[in-house]
Amino acid sequence: MIKMLVFDVDGTLYDLNRHEIPRSCQEAIAKAKRSGLIFVIATGRTHYGLGAALNALEPDYILAVNGAVSLTGRGGFWRIMIYLWRRWSESKLSVV
Repeated sequence: MIKMLVFDVDGTLYDLNRHEIPRSCQEAIAKAKRSGLIFVIATGRTHYGLGAALNALEPDYILAVNGAVSLTGRGGFWRIMIYLWRRWSESKLSVV
């Protein structure tokens, strides 16, 4: 089973009033990643417009431009949906 956390950016991970990612959020994501969860950022923004604060979270994958662009967290283009479909067919993918 694949376990992942998928977050939107504006108003979810990124506090628009303070222009920062709350420390509690950073710590929770780091803890989840250490426990083996995949961390994904999903946003309407372009991948190059995420900014240093979001890139510092080191996402495993980025779904940008409302899903039109899929990348690995290291910036490489990747076909995440094909990968997830294959993994799901091999072991039942569970959305939590």
